[in-house]
Amino acid sequence: MLSLCSDDLADIASAKDARHEETFPAEFVDRLLAGESPIRVWRQHRGFSLQDLAQRAGTTEQDLHRIEKENSELDSDLCQRLARLLDCDPEDLLACD
Repeated sequence: MLSLCSDDLADIASAKDARHEETFPAEFVDRLLAGESPIRVWRQHRGFSLQDLAQRAGTTEQDLHRIEKENSELDSDLCQRLARLLDCDPEDLLACD
């Protein structure tokens, strides 16, 4: 009979988690590295139109467009809502300078 210790079970769980990690196409990564708006890149990657994401996030299309275009600051509440809709971490939506 096979006996597993808690370390073995933890290793098995880690391996299962790793198989379900999301991968991203090179174009997605290249756009982020080039300094494109992370919100725009994530939005398009997930297949949302500007209008649809703005409506679902409870903001206006104009505000979301401005945030994307200018990489302007994002209040934490909107950032949380967008991250939830885009299935990413809020930190992923912040532009790196």
